Amino acid sequence: MSNTSQNFSFTAESSQRIDKFLSDSLSDKSRSFLQNLLSNEKISVNGKVKSKKSFKLKVGDIVEIEIPPVIALETPAEDMNLNILYEDEHLLAVLKPWGILTHPLHAGKGGSLVSGLLHQCEFLSGINGVMRPGIVHRLDRCTSGVLIVAKEDQTHRKLQEYFSNRTIQKTYYALCYGNPKQQEGIINSPIARDPKRRTFQIIDESGRESISHYKIVKSWNKFHFVQIKPKTGRTHQIRVHLQSVGLPILGDTDYQGRFMPKWLKRVQLHSRSIEFLHPVTQKRVFIKSSIDADMISVIRRLNRGERYV
Repeated sequence: MSNTSQNFSFTAESSQRIDKFLSDSLSDKSRSFLQNLLSNEKISVNGKVKSKKSFKLKVGDIVEIEIPPVIALETPAEDMNLNILYEDEHLLAVLKPWGILTHPLHAGKGGSLVSGLLHQCEFLSGINGVMRPGIVHRLDRCTSGVLIVAKEDQTHRKLQEYFSNRTIQKTYYALCYGNPKQQEGIINSPIARDPKRRTFQIIDESGRESISHYKIVKSWNKFHFVQIKPKTGRTHQIRVHLQSVGLPILGDTDYQGRFMPKWLKRVQLHSRSIEFLHPVTQKRVFIKSSIDADMISVIRRLNRGERYV
């Protein structure tokens, strides 16, 4: 774990609110995390501390950010028998099972993927704090598939740059139900938090830029097996975007997905593969995971022509 502060410096290239600038510059951090940095006077502009999220930046302003050091490890280690898809001295890729959180929501809590990683690995990066060691990006509780983990801070920072610069290529598979107008397309619709349901997301012009490419690979009447390649990584992005084009994901009742408890127990979304340039060796890395058995079971039912009753 890192025991020193992490310091970043950025130059504003346009006039905008500082909270929007911070979200774009540190896209892997949550809004609450960035707000805490402001509140704790860890953000300065041209050498002067700023604490209000509404502060307006001007072109050329120098924004300096201090992320406090990790003080102690509070998340318990647990043997989860994780499936490691790739590993070297700098990073690893794990097959995240569905049904568990990527990281705990509260300090000291077990049961998340982080607890399994702490049991599996001697070292993890400390940039994201005591509750998110090694975590560069995350998958929703209901989503399974490939997830990248950093073992040390230098690799973590480089991977963060890759995600921020959109040079990491991710592919997801989803089972959907609906009547889409197109077989494939690019969804370029900004996503924002739903003001009425704070844990949900909506498409809104005031939101952050969000881009996804989708393609229907196979169809069974109104059921569809869909490939998605997101260019950005917003919360619930794939779920919101597919709903917007008439392809809500099976089991995703939060976003109008069909409820089918006899056939499935979770949202049918899987992180299939990830491809990137290794931060240290500079060699191309491609990591693929098998589709989970529960999704395969639904596909087999559809191939046999079964009807859900």
